[in-house]
Amino acid sequence: MVEPLKITIRETSDRLHIELEGDLDEAGFLIVSSALEGTTLDRPVKVNLKRVRHVDSTGLRALVLLQHEVRAAGQAFHLVEPSPSVRRVFQTTGLSQVFQVQTEADEGAAHPEEE
Repeated sequence: MVEPLKITIRETSDRLHIELEGDLDEAGFLIVSSALEGTTLDRPVKVNLKRVRHVDSTGLRALVLLQHEVRAAGQAFHLVEPSPSVRRVFQTTGLSQVFQVQTEADEGAAHPEEE
């Protein structure tokens, strides 16, 4: 049995951190949508994809839609440390040119007080 996508949302005064773990597919899309329902996008958003094993077209749609919503609210949107399989999908689909991707080192350097 496949475990559902796990999502952890942590809000700080200057950003919204979202960590995903598992498969970002149709079921994962629904989990992300439900978890973020009612969340105010009034600060930059960082989505950590280090523990995402697989992403399909529905999962990509979830990321593109979230990026669109965050940017429409006038905020920055970054993906942090996509797993190798997710990075390959981004490169194959051309989304590596659409998303701003950071490493964990970039993230830590930008906010050392959060470590």
